[in-house]
Formats: sequence, C-alpha cells, structure tokens
Amino acid sequence: MVAILRVATRALDTCGALLCVGVFMTILFQSTVNLGMNLLLLPVMGVTLPFFSAGGTSVGMLYICVGLVMSVHRRRVRPLRPTFLQSAAGERPI
Repeated sequence: MVAILRVATRALDTCGALLCVGVFMTILFQSTVNLGMNLLLLPVMGVTLPFFSAGGTSVGMLYICVGLVMSVHRRRVRPLRPTFLQSAAGERPI
C-alpha cells in the first residue's frame, strides 16, 4: 500500500495522483473495517477483505484499480537524456 502512495507522489498530473490516493483510501477503509469486525469493535457488515475474499465484484474492481495505479506509474517515466535525433535537431529535451 505504501507503493501506491509513492506512485501518487511521483505522478505527473493531479488526476493521476488523486486516482492513486483514492485507491489507497479504498483499500485502507476496507481493511480497517474488516479488522474492526474481526476484533469485535465494529458490527459485522458485508465489507470484503481486499484481495482475499472469494471472487465477486469487489475483487474485480480492486484489480482494475490496481491496474489504473500501474498505468499512472508507467506514464510517469520521462527520458533522462535527449535522444540523438532530438539533440541534432536542436529540440529541447522533455
């Protein structure tokens, strides 16, 4: 879960950062509620344990959300040095 926050802090745009924070908060909320139910601190509800519950819509949506976080991580990569063609054409590196 810390990796999701690391991706959020390194995201290039605000939308990607907010998406990562939202996924983090969803997983944190579900885990906290499930832990509270198991310790008898909260009433038993139908909240699933993230990534461990058997199938269903919740697990599928969590996999989609993690895929979106991976997409934000993939899109943050910038070239470190200009390519040969960019430097020959006099273009400024990204």
